[in-house]
Amino acid sequence: MGGWSGTLLTDGYAAYRMLKNGGSIINAGCWAHVRRDFAALYKVNRDPHAGMALKMIHGLYSLEKKIRHRSPEKIRQWRQRYARPQLDTLWSWLTA
Repeated sequence: MGGWSGTLLTDGYAAYRMLKNGGSIINAGCWAHVRRDFAALYKVNRDPHAGMALKMIHGLYSLEKKIRHRSPEKIRQWRQRYARPQLDTLWSWLTA
């Protein structure tokens, strides 16, 4: 990536995992792909864990819909204030 560093938002394509650049690139996955995987699992067997994950992801989508027309700084502030706690809860739940 020519010395570039930062956060790169990608889909689930495995080749993107190779773009580490000595740790200066953070690969942030796409929520649509994560949601799609949980939706497929829920569709197959109504897995309650997948249903819970879908509800949590829906909460993040709802927040994004509310803030989409705000300034980049306001979006950052809202994400830190409202999305971060939701993400922390989701992460704790997934890694428990």
